[in-house]
This record gives sequence, C-alpha cells and structure tokens, in this order.
Amino acid sequence: MKRTHINSKREYFYWRWVLVSSKFAPSILKIVDNNIFILIIALVLVRATDEDMNRNLSPSENQLDKTEQKSVSGILGLVPFGPFGSSSPELLVLLAVSAVIVLATIALAILRGYQLWKWITTSNAEDENMSVPDSSAEQTRSTGSVDQLITDGNQAIEANKQAYRNNEYRAAVESLSNAIDYYQAAIDRISNPNKIADLEETIADAKAEKRRIESITTVQTTVKEALQTGERNFKEAIARYAVGNQTVARIRFRQARDAYEEARQTIENSEIEVFAEPIEVSFEEEATLPSIAIEELAGVNDATLNALSLVGIELLTDIGDDNEGIKPAVLTDLQQNGEISDNQATLLSVLSWWYEGDINVFFTKEEISQRYKKADYGFDKST
Repeated sequence: MKRTHINSKREYFYWRWVLVSSKFAPSILKIVDNNIFILIIALVLVRATDEDMNRNLSPSENQLDKTEQKSVSGILGLVPFGPFGSSSPELLVLLAVSAVIVLATIALAILRGYQLWKWITTSNAEDENMSVPDSSAEQTRSTGSVDQLITDGNQAIEANKQAYRNNEYRAAVESLSNAIDYYQAAIDRISNPNKIADLEETIADAKAEKRRIESITTVQTTVKEALQTGERNFKEAIARYAVGNQTVARIRFRQARDAYEEARQTIENSEIEVFAEPIEVSFEEEATLPSIAIEELAGVNDATLNALSLVGIELLTDIGDDNEGIKPAVLTDLQQNGEISDNQATLLSVLSWWYEGDINVFFTKEEISQRYKKADYGFDKST
C-alpha cells in the first residue's frame, strides 16, 4: 500500500484543519437544521391557533384584537404578519417556546464553535512541540543513492547479527526486514545485471535467515506458553492436594503433565537451541497453601510432626526438593524406618514441590522432564 508523506508542518496543519472541519461542521449544521425545523412547526401551529381563535371572536372582539396586533407589531418592530399579533395566553406560551428554541439553537452553535476552537488550539499547541514523524529511513529508500542504500542494508545486516548474538530475536528479524527493503530499493535504481544478481542473492540469504530466526521465536513462544500453563496447574494441584481436594488436584496434575509433555515434544522436534537463554515463565496463581509451616497443614498428623521435628524439619522448605527424584531422601529414610506412613510420605513429597511466588525459571529441558514426572506422580496418587 502506497503511503502519503507530509513534507512540512504547513501541510500538516492544513490537513489538521480539514480533519477538524469534517469532524465538527456536520454536527453544527445538524443542530441548526433540526431546531429551525422545530421552530417552523411551532410557528405554523401558532398561526393555526390564532386563526382558529379569530374565527370564534365576535366582530367587536375581532376588531379589538386587530388593534392590539398593530400595537404589538409596532412595539416589536415587526410587520403585522402571522401570529405575532395575538395576545392570547396560548400564543404567548408558544412565542416563548419559539424564543427558547431560537436561543437554544444559538447557544448550541456557540458551544460547538467553542469546542471546535478549543480542539484546534489544543492540537496546534501539541503540534508545535511535535515534529512530523521521522521517516528518514523511508526517504532514504525513496530518494537515496544506490551506494547509500547498499550501505544502509549492510549496516542492517550487522545490526541483525548483533541482536542475534544477544538473543534478541525479534530485533534481529526487524533488522533483516530493513536490510531486505534497502537492497530491494537499490535494485530498483540500477540496471547492471551483475549487481542486480548479487543483490538478489543477498536478499535471498537475508530472507532465509529471517525465516530461521522467526522459527526460533515461534518455538520459544510455544514452549514458554506450555510451561506457563504447566506451572499454573502444577501449583494449584499441590494446593488442592494439601487440603484433601483430590478430584481437582488430579485434574490439575493431569493438565500440568500434558503441558510439560507439549513443551518437551516441541523442544525435541526443533533443531534450534531453545535454552540458549533460560526461559522465565510467569503465571497467575489459582490457589495457595495456607502456610509453609508443616504443623499448620491439616493433612499432617501428630506422629509425622514428631518424626519430622526429631530431624529438624518444621517448614516445607526444610524438607528440600530433590530435583533428581520425586520423593526427597529424608522422607524416604523416615518411611523406610517406619517413622511416617506411606500416605504421609506421599503427602509431604507433594508438598515439598511447593515454591513461593508466581515466577519460575527453567534452565534445561531435563528440568521440564522432571516436572513431567512429578505431575504424573501427583496424578497417580490423587484419587
């Protein structure tokens, strides 16, 4: 689509006035037209009322009314026409209504005019401090020399490489798009077939690189969204399990497990290094634990509390989360020694996965696999 450029502030203000006129003028005209139409109807009704009253007057009363009409017309400075000569209460009310309509029309027109003036002056005050949008890059592509266009294209390629090294993939894609535009503009200005062929080859390479980087951003977005879904459901499942809401816990563990599996499959099917930078995910917590103090958790019995206190465990964070396995080693030892039951060991294992906050960072795909195993374990243990 071809864009129209504004080359000066004078031209900018001209189009501003055109916009303003088109915005406010119709409403002003509408107010005037509508109220004039109402006024005409009122005058016609008054005239009809006056004639009807005259027909019902006696000759002497009619003659007196004509005398009053002349008197009133003289006072008002009007010709003796229409309803202005009647002094009946009904006529005076209609005249008053007509006057109100006229004054209201004038007031509304003035108000609209003031709004128009205010809008113009405010816009112009802002425009004085606002330059016309920078279009130097587009001007270079439209008026720059071939050498300048090629130089700008090469600089855009270098900017792409720098952005890519910094893992700023969206910026890298934008730089490649700019480079392609510069090179294409140069092609449009030269006739040397060899130079054209070289630039076309450069453009083809830039497009291929752009597609490759776009695929990286697509994979990263898919993985990140899957992990966000997984973490939100995983934490809610733990909170529901802690209060004995096994049905909801089972559903959330399943949803978390499926989300982690989606993330794993996306990574495995991709040829790119997804974890060139850690993936940070944030999410909204749907449920939380009432406390990380184990004695305040309803599902933990007294025998378990005593066994935990003997090994110095009072908080969930004291248990520790064994990233290499599902059940922390301290719980396995207590379970094997018969100090805590299997059900209590399972409950505490699930609770040991809890962490505070709504942000988590994944550094490797192995961490995702471990999350998957835990979600699957929680799903199996929820009944």
